[in-house]
Amino acid sequence: MAAASLGLGLLLYLGSGFWAAVSQDGLSQEMHTGLGSEPPLAVRFFLAVPELSQRYVPIAMLLALALVGLRRLVRRAAALGESWLFDLALVPLGTGLVVGVVVGLLVWIGSPRPIGVALKGLVSFGLATAAVVALLDLLAASLVRSRVFRAVVPAFVVLLLVARVGADAWGSWRLAAYDREWEREVADERVRAAAAKRPVLRGEPRPENAAPKYRAALAAVATRLGPSARAETQSLDEAARTAPGSAVAEAVKAVLEKHRDTSAAIRDALLAERCDWETRYGELYWRAGSSIGPPRFVGALLVVEGHELAARRDLDGATGRYQDAAQFGSDYGSSSLLVGALVGSSIEATAFRALGRLVTGPAAGQPSLARIDRDLGRLEGALSSISSGYRNERLSMGHFQRRLDEAPAEAGLQEPLILPWLVPYRALAAHALTRYEPRLRELEHALAEEDPSLAARAQDRIQAEFAGTLNPILRGMAGVGSSSGNTRRARAIEDEARALLRLTRLATRVEQARDTAGRYPADLLGVETPADPIGWPAPLRYAPTPDRRGYKLWSVGLNGKDDGGSEEERADIVLERKAS
Repeated sequence: MAAASLGLGLLLYLGSGFWAAVSQDGLSQEMHTGLGSEPPLAVRFFLAVPELSQRYVPIAMLLALALVGLRRLVRRAAALGESWLFDLALVPLGTGLVVGVVVGLLVWIGSPRPIGVALKGLVSFGLATAAVVALLDLLAASLVRSRVFRAVVPAFVVLLLVARVGADAWGSWRLAAYDREWEREVADERVRAAAAKRPVLRGEPRPENAAPKYRAALAAVATRLGPSARAETQSLDEAARTAPGSAVAEAVKAVLEKHRDTSAAIRDALLAERCDWETRYGELYWRAGSSIGPPRFVGALLVVEGHELAARRDLDGATGRYQDAAQFGSDYGSSSLLVGALVGSSIEATAFRALGRLVTGPAAGQPSLARIDRDLGRLEGALSSISSGYRNERLSMGHFQRRLDEAPAEAGLQEPLILPWLVPYRALAAHALTRYEPRLRELEHALAEEDPSLAARAQDRIQAEFAGTLNPILRGMAGVGSSSGNTRRARAIEDEARALLRLTRLATRVEQARDTAGRYPADLLGVETPADPIGWPAPLRYAPTPDRRGYKLWSVGLNGKDDGGSEEERADIVLERKAS
């Protein structure tokens, strides 16, 4: 009987893996990641079997132990002896069928899918559960015959219950203490945000908050774009990447005319001396706007309007539009979590690149160089900050106990689910917060420093410290295995915007250092040169043409190497004045 039960269990277990591999019913989409749309059947099979084992072992263990007792009761009630057929009918086929149907229906009700897909999932779940129960039933049936097992199990269960209650109480206490500290820090952050003044580069500052006007303008853009959002955004993005003064296509002109009032509304908001988005920390899914599309569209809109003004030789007007785009990007960068800071930095980079090209462009006239240098100096301290984005991410972890109860997946509770069967969720969450929150603060402070190696080392410490954790919430928070590269890419986006701002400021100084014969300096000994934010602490690079009628300025670029001012594959970040 034991051999038959074991053989049937193995057969069903392998059969369930084969079914999942053939049907690709979506037990876990991650099993197919990176393998293409139709990986080989053997590959799908060997991926499916471990997936089924990891997913159903906890459920099957409890079912196997429960069914040992249930089977004995049924035998006594029916006056049955040892029955091989009875054992196979009740364990595991009956178990798999019942559990598969119930869970399959619950999944289908919770997220309706086509009936064919639901049936495939139901069959896979039933087969897998039945198979694992069959394998464990043999072990469970053998153990209950042991007197030692009968004495140890009740004591173990009591100790486990006491430990769970104690761990849950500790977790609740720790989460409540964290929430109190979080509420104090959020109150301080709200006071800081409400009192912070932002630079107003053009016009008379108003004692207003720009955020409500931005929010209304972005909502209007999202509504107005409608089905044409992708086409209009793409046309503006392409136009924004062209050089100042380039001819603006008729289709792009039509987009500009359609959204002139949006541009006017944004420029009106830029006169406000404050920009407080009044972030609602601790709320799930809170964000400043509906998506990142409208702010990207607005940034490109302002830059292309600058190109339009440059084509008319209104260089001061073009300068103003580029600065407006950069200032809007810096304001939006403080709007929400890390994604807001990334979008803000991206808008800033586009604006500063356009302004730098205007300063170093054909000498048919020049904007006010001293004013540009001064305005960019005021704006640099208000740029979008990845450090601020991480601070908002950290502050968004508040009300963790409520978040854990309402949406455990959003709080970082991810598979595998074996550990939460033994340890209460609140204890896991409290342990995760206690370990991760100090490290996130450390990363936040390191990102605020100019030396990029500090943030890299802080992120590496997070990866090394939490790489082997069994806590699924801590693993989800720390993003073990993925967030290291993400943090470096996020810092690179901020550094590119800052490098372009500093290159533009340096270009204004080099232009003003030109001698009466129209030649540029042979070196930068007499010119204040900013540090390269990517190649820190080295300064930005400068190389005049042989006749000193032109020059090239560059940052080492996102690869961290000095490629001599080469722009091939975006090796360096370059501004160039062509020799006239």
